[in-house]
Amino acid sequence: MPLLITLSALGLAVLAFAADHLILGSGRLAERLGLEPIVVGVIVIGFGTSAPELVVAATAGLQGAG
Repeated sequence: MPLLITLSALGLAVLAFAADHLILGSGRLAERLGLEPIVVGVIVIGFGTSAPELVVAATAGLQGAG
């Protein structure tokens, strides 16, 4: 049980760290491209959060399980 709590806390910390860097990285990308940060945020972060669902749906479709 203590191992599960430790791993959960570690996973939450990694998630927070990664989310922070995703936001900072998309802001830097917006500056480099000369676009508004909201445009890059919608495209990059929107695609990044939808990618797992796209992979699952594509995999199921290729296996014939609609």
